[in-house]
Amino acid sequence: SVMSDSEGDGGADGSRGRSEQTLLKRLKRLIRLYNDYLRRKPVLTKSVTNALLSGLGNLAAQKISDSSIKWRSVAAFAIFGLVFSGPLFHHFYRLLNQTFPPKSQHSVLKKVLVDRFVFGPPFFVLFFYIIALLEGRGFAGSWQSVKELLWPALKMSWKVWTVVQMVNLTYIPVQYQVLFTSLVSFFWTIYVALLRR
Repeated sequence: SVMSDSEGDGGADGSRGRSEQTLLKRLKRLIRLYNDYLRRKPVLTKSVTNALLSGLGNLAAQKISDSSIKWRSVAAFAIFGLVFSGPLFHHFYRLLNQTFPPKSQHSVLKKVLVDRFVFGPPFFVLFFYIIALLEGRGFAGSWQSVKELLWPALKMSWKVWTVVQMVNLTYIPVQYQVLFTSLVSFFWTIYVALLRR
């Protein structure tokens, strides 16, 4: 009886161990596949990743706020990620790394300052305007959205993204900087989507 109990436990542990190994193998295969696409089609890979995470972030924000799902808003965030954020971030990080090579003096600080004060404000204007347009608010309504949301978003961005970008530009390999930004953007998108409600 004692022996059969321990065998039963071993069987459960063995089964759990096999499923964890299967999960790890799938995860490794997914990472290899992502890296392969990143190498062969970097802009498209980063754009699709950004689109998925942006759309999911908006969907999560809608679920959190207990509102009915507005699929047009989810689509707007995903389209913005695909067409604007992904390609813009790819080229922006490339330009940053060319302009301020990693070994140059105060490289990270310069990159963060350019990101926060040169790239950030116009990017937010573009973001709020295009998202509102895609949601069907028209030109006047979209511009009104920019006027209402830009300053609160910028202030929060300077608090949150300054630290995020210090980490990103110091520790994350160049090829994964957009991915890191996209992952953090998932949570940022939730914040922005809730701010817009």
